[in-house]
Amino acid sequence: MKRYSIRITYEAERDVNATYYYIKEVLMLPVTAANYANGIFYTIKELVTTADIYAFTQSEFIQSQYGTESRTVRYKKMVIIYNKY
Repeated sequence: MKRYSIRITYEAERDVNATYYYIKEVLMLPVTAANYANGIFYTIKELVTTADIYAFTQSEFIQSQYGTESRTVRYKKMVIIYNKY
């Protein structure tokens, strides 16, 4: 089984933390916030072994922002965008 190295960018981690804070502090749902953040990071970490099973994105917007070889995986209402390097 092929394995990939995963690097979570500062911006991605900041976005997850901001979402966590909003759910926990504004919506006052601390357990939901923790489960959501843990689920996102778990999905990202699964890419170590599953990065190549997802097709290249067909979204022109994502391709223009992240390159033509960008791939996406969804977690609930969030889209995780990644490239295989």
